[in-house]
Amino acid sequence: MAAADARLHVLGPTEEFPLHGSVVGGLGVTTRDGGEALLTGGFSVGQLVSVGPGTVRLLPYVEPKLVFVAGRRPDHAKFALGLGLDAHLGPRLVGRLNVSLGDEPGVAIGAAWRQ
Repeated sequence: MAAADARLHVLGPTEEFPLHGSVVGGLGVTTRDGGEALLTGGFSVGQLVSVGPGTVRLLPYVEPKLVFVAGRRPDHAKFALGLGLDAHLGPRLVGRLNVSLGDEPGVAIGAAWRQ
């Protein structure tokens, strides 16, 4: 499987709501079942936590999303609930781990470069 995703930070922490929120979307392709295209969209909510005096910050998050599937099987939508942890390793580099629960469970490990 190959995939790319993007997120747009739309909600910052306040006294009334202490979490970060982002609109998320992605596009992927897989060779499973003769090939499928995946289009995802959802909302991610988490809390940034500093770890010690260094530069590492952790962002545990929950990410419900819809996954639209097109391919050899009949086109359909699926639900996924991502439980993830982003490790901010510097001002721009982020390591990512996500466990997906729902219609098709899975695990994703990746890296991101923040703008």
